[in-house]
Amino acid sequence: MTSILPRLRGTGIRRADDKIAELKAKHAAEVARLNADADQLRQDVATLLNRQAASDDFFAILKHDVVTANAAWVGERTRRENAEKALVQAENAIRLRNRTIDDLKHKLDVGVNAEHVIAQTQEMEIPADLRERFAEGPVVALNQTPMARRRPDHVPGWVKDQAEPTA
Repeated sequence: MTSILPRLRGTGIRRADDKIAELKAKHAAEVARLNADADQLRQDVATLLNRQAASDDFFAILKHDVVTANAAWVGERTRRENAEKALVQAENAIRLRNRTIDDLKHKLDVGVNAEHVIAQTQEMEIPADLRERFAEGPVVALNQTPMARRRPDHVPGWVKDQAEPTA
């Protein structure tokens, strides 16, 4: 069987031991560089994870603020609607009160005017010449009319209906 590994022969620059040592040195340098790059990548990943956690916290705070603001907005809208309803009711009550006041003023004015009319008619005097003129003429005082005199034998119709028993 033939070995594919180079043998350690000769003293030249192409000697296999030197080549292996050179490759091991390159490999060690490459591993060191890769380890340094890996450490830097780990630090970058840690920094990015910290930033992501901070941004997650920030967005959680923003979400909470949005929820709080929306709840406050809904509450304010509800309070505003209730206040508007109360205002409409108060305006209706004021209109009703004003209408009632106007009606009462009108009734008071009518009553005062009626009292003035009554007072004026009660204060009115009939002149003596008119009384004398109509005392014996075609105009007779009400208590002197023939209908005002009572007849002892007269029984009103409504009394007869109630007095007679129905058979």
